[in-house]
Amino acid sequence: AVRAAKLPELFAQMLAQGHGLETTAALLEEQASAEANQAAAPKPAQPPAY
Repeated sequence: AVRAAKLPELFAQMLAQGHGLETTAALLEEQASAEANQAAAPKPAQPPAY
């Protein structure tokens, strides 16, 4: 939940840098879904030690 609190801050920062609203929203959404995918991805299995 800490990250969610930082989103508006990041949003404002990107707008200040001249990014358009749509671009900013798309980037944030992309980042969020990438993080969600990472969290949902199964951890790689440990290779058996020979």
